[in-house]
Amino acid sequence: MINWLEIENFEPDIIVGHFPNPQIEMICSLHDKWPSAKTAVVMHGEIGLTKKVYGNGLMELCKKIDIWGFRSETVRKIFEREVMPVKRSFICYSGIPEDYITLKNKHDFSNSLERFIYVGDMIERKYPVQIMEALKEAYPQGNYQLTYVGQGDLLNVICDRVKQENLSGKVKVLGKIPRNSIIEKYDNADCMVMISKGEAYGLVYLEAMARGCITIAS
Repeated sequence: MINWLEIENFEPDIIVGHFPNPQIEMICSLHDKWPSAKTAVVMHGEIGLTKKVYGNGLMELCKKIDIWGFRSETVRKIFEREVMPVKRSFICYSGIPEDYITLKNKHDFSNSLERFIYVGDMIERKYPVQIMEALKEAYPQGNYQLTYVGQGDLLNVICDRVKQENLSGKVKVLGKIPRNSIIEKYDNADCMVMISKGEAYGLVYLEAMARGCITIAS
């Protein structure tokens, strides 16, 4: 990266990164090259993993960060308790496009909930597989529909499970789709579920609520 910036004759004034790994180390390397540049890192809640990745070298790297951003007050408090106090910080709140907000809710909750949706990365800490298992237990008669939107390491696991358990009539796996197309999926669902671990405040929660879905989150 430094070589490319030198070729482009680009000298940064501000260096910003989201997520700690590998951004903290990358930002510090860039700061070593251009020490006059101001640096900022936004933490999304991966405090334990950050300490594990960087080990004893974390504190020296952190000293090169001028200002810290946090996705919530809770993340900030954990960081200051587990890593170090910060002099300058800000909260990087979630936000969604205004056109996501519906003024005419299309949902009718007079009957039981049957249409569920999961929107997010198919990764272990978001537990997408467990949602399918929970619905099978909650609806033993099979009177439910579950739609998955997203991609990730567990996508193939979910597809294999759907085939093995003959759930193709109950579970749809759409993979990654354009963001604007997700609005229609929210409108066609009753409830959005994502039981993520370590989630600061996911945008998909706001999107689902903005479209009038009942939202189950952690």
